Amino acid sequence: MMLKKREAIVLVSALGVGGLLVGKLVADCAKPTPGVSQNQPASKIKVIAADNGGTLCQSCINSAAATWNNSCGSGTKPEFVGVSQSADITAFVRFMGGANPGTFSNCSASKCACADVDIDPSNGRITLATVRIWETAPGQNCTASATDILTHEFAHLLGIDDPPPGCNGCTNIMGSVTGAIDNQVCDQADSNFRTQGEISPPPFNHPCRPPVV
Repeated sequence: MMLKKREAIVLVSALGVGGLLVGKLVADCAKPTPGVSQNQPASKIKVIAADNGGTLCQSCINSAAATWNNSCGSGTKPEFVGVSQSADITAFVRFMGGANPGTFSNCSASKCACADVDIDPSNGRITLATVRIWETAPGQNCTASATDILTHEFAHLLGIDDPPPGCNGCTNIMGSVTGAIDNQVCDQADSNFRTQGEISPPPFNHPCRPPVV
């Protein structure tokens, strides 16, 4: 059984910030997603346009993926790769059209887009993901470019959570779909994934001593 962690975004509305930016420390602007292991093996992530996404959507996907790869550089272990390449994690993007019906769990009708991430409960590793984008949502301005929306949603594929409600000063990609992929975001993505040599081994328990807990 896979756990599902759904991450949602509320885009900036004409009247305000739609709940993304107001009140906590900037340190919360790139935090790990609860339930996601920070000992995941270095991964290649492939994102595919599904259903009615079509070739236009794949172009947006490729642009968002290139933004991530170019912003964080080769030192960041997770890497977005082309659809024809082998990958450790596969994600699908669905352009739903129309208004968000609010029928998806943990993705209320007020959200313009949601990332649905499957997590293996035995090890906390991301195994699969689906991003859904709607044209409209009550009280929201969903006119941001698909590339900007996807760039934000891809952060969730890397195990990065949205800022908590009332977070002040989050101007990076986690606080705004038009924000930058800054060092804080790249560092969190990098710390969520490990090369084989970095993965923490289980503690050694000497047979004549109490176990390490």
